[in-house]
Amino acid sequence: MQQLLTGRRRLPGFSNPWSAAPLNTLFREIKRPVIWDDNKEYKLLSVKRRAGGVFFRENIFGKEIKTKKLNSVCSDELLISKMQVVHGSIGIVQKYFDGCFVSDSYIILAPKNKNKLLMKFIGYYFQQPHIWHLAYLNSHGVHIEKMTFNFDSFLKETIEIPSDIAEQKAIADVLTAADTVIQQYEAKLANLQAQKKALMQQLLTGKIRVKTDTDAAQHQLA
Repeated sequence: MQQLLTGRRRLPGFSNPWSAAPLNTLFREIKRPVIWDDNKEYKLLSVKRRAGGVFFRENIFGKEIKTKKLNSVCSDELLISKMQVVHGSIGIVQKYFDGCFVSDSYIILAPKNKNKLLMKFIGYYFQQPHIWHLAYLNSHGVHIEKMTFNFDSFLKETIEIPSDIAEQKAIADVLTAADTVIQQYEAKLANLQAQKKALMQQLLTGKIRVKTDTDAAQHQLA
């Protein structure tokens, strides 16, 4: 990721120089305030730290929400947590979260030009720690857990990305394939851990007995 997302390694077929652009020329902020209904159930999303991704937080009725400011989100939009951005709480809304809601403490971004910016690529690009550092530089406060994020200042920061959207797609495809392999290994590991747990329960309760060398010798003498 570090090599592909910084241009240090180029994929075959791409040689055009990357372009530098301020964030405010690439993104536009989205506001979709809800028409409030205390009796409506809202599906709320949040974003994990350290590029952990967008996740479903809870279903909650409007009457149970104290601060009645929510915005709806659409797939392929970028969510930024104002309170946790310095910890990498930035992620892309997946298709299955389309139409869910976030509190007003989240910033929603979409590309100004979809023909020049692939959000799948951006999702990986914003996982880089140097992006979180930019967010930190544009925040103020004494304690890192209580810093105030200056979004307008952050938008003036410049990033370098491929000028060719085909290269953005190629990079995103490579990283997606790597994610798929990782998920397969994680599933295999989880299966092995489940097998180990079941075997431990049987061994440590005596349901399965282990044959020792002494047991084998006694069996031969018998």
